[in-house]
Amino acid sequence: MLEDLQKNLEKQIIRLFVASASHSTSELRKEMTKKTLQQAKQTIKQNTTQYTKQLGDTAKGKWVDSAKQTTQKITKKLDWIA
Repeated sequence: MLEDLQKNLEKQIIRLFVASASHSTSELRKEMTKKTLQQAKQTIKQNTTQYTKQLGDTAKGKWVDSAKQTTQKITKKLDWIA
């Protein structure tokens, strides 16, 4: 009887330590992925904004306005990321 109790207690202790370490690792990976996606999103937005501004400063005409609008629409569609 005591052996069974000891064995069950050992199993519970092992589960406690293994499960919490596994859960912590999983949560850490999720957080790192989220931060990486946010950084990528921010970089893309900055680059497209800079591109649009430089395009508007360099070229003129209806096609430029159309290209700028298209670039802005594409940038807005990327908002679903993180």
